[in-house]
Amino acid sequence: MFKKNRVNPRPWVGNFTRIGRRRGLVVLLAVLGPIGPGMLVGAGSFDVELGTGLIYDTNVYRAELGTVAERDSMISELSAEVRWREGIDGLQLFYRPRAQRFWSERTEDHVQHDLGFNYRGGHGPLSFQIQSTQTRVQGASQAVEFDGGRNAFATAAVRGRRNQWQNRSSGQFRIDGDTAFVRVLGNLVYFDIDTERLVGAARPLGYDNWINRYDLWGGVDVGHRMDDRGELYLGVRRGYIHQGDQGARPSSRSSHYTRAVIGYTGQFHERVSGRIEAGPSRHDYRSGPGALRLTRLYLDASLSAQLDPKNQLSFRAVERQWVSGSGFLGNRDMTYGLTWTHQSETLWTSRVGFLARGLNYDGSPVNDWLYTLSSEMTYLLRSNLRLGLQLELSRARDEKRDLTARSYDRTWAGIFLSREL
Repeated sequence: MFKKNRVNPRPWVGNFTRIGRRRGLVVLLAVLGPIGPGMLVGAGSFDVELGTGLIYDTNVYRAELGTVAERDSMISELSAEVRWREGIDGLQLFYRPRAQRFWSERTEDHVQHDLGFNYRGGHGPLSFQIQSTQTRVQGASQAVEFDGGRNAFATAAVRGRRNQWQNRSSGQFRIDGDTAFVRVLGNLVYFDIDTERLVGAARPLGYDNWINRYDLWGGVDVGHRMDDRGELYLGVRRGYIHQGDQGARPSSRSSHYTRAVIGYTGQFHERVSGRIEAGPSRHDYRSGPGALRLTRLYLDASLSAQLDPKNQLSFRAVERQWVSGSGFLGNRDMTYGLTWTHQSETLWTSRVGFLARGLNYDGSPVNDWLYTLSSEMTYLLRSNLRLGLQLELSRARDEKRDLTARSYDRTWAGIFLSREL
């Protein structure tokens, strides 16, 4: 059923589950230890959810050509989530570990830990919100050799299973008047990839020296509340996108940027609600490839339509300027998604979705796209026990040159069981 595994397993893999759980527990205790279990239960709600799953992936490395092409594998998964909440507002903490074991491709075994918080508060017209998620992935320390070529989304998927740290944080401080408001806000997205970097003759064909990256910005909004329907605002953002070194080579595609936005949050129609923020974003670079000054549309939109009590339609669109994680290029990162959700009169919930993601590189003919059709069904076996079935059909293409080396097809199917304690 499975193709022969031609990659030697790493020596650390045999103990990955034990190591991942131990470190995850240490991190969780370090954060929650000063509070104490008794105080947690007494002051707020404390929830635990455990999960397990079995997955089949027909193309683990998302490659059409080369030695890693079309490798399939069964994957076993163990997951958990610990949540503590102090009322509707106030402090919220969570810890989510997840371990995956690839039966036929053992180099892809990894453990991911997500540890985070969300804190809201305020008094009178003043309010604030701070949230942060720290992610640690414990996986292989070497990249994959894509000797037959690869699509950008293949690289991203494999990179996500390697040793790394990530952080996603945001915060805002807001002052409300009778109908007007002012808020100061900021955001950070950070990737620190901890894999071996090989240069010169030591670097095999198709080996990626993945690059550390981050996007940091701050800004201010001035807005108007429109009764109970929603809020309209104008804002400005000032930020910096950093692309780190690759081996001994420094990047020239880090950029400072200024973004002006107009946004709306709330009801668009009796049955349609969501958020839209859009505006021009000007990026200044030190040198090529690509233009030294680019002005591109920034878009972040999320809409939901309640068709009837049982059916909901959701739309998502994002366009932003970003940087490559495996080469010194800037790119246009685009995401468009549509999801239909049906809640039956029984205990079934079903979802069908379509997602299109694109990366159009500056100063390069590469224009990679990934199209995914997905379906999901969830059945409530008991009040605290859920069964889930998921299926994904993916196709990746280079839309400008239609190169086989940058194309792949993939089917992914999984069955999951989760229980709230």
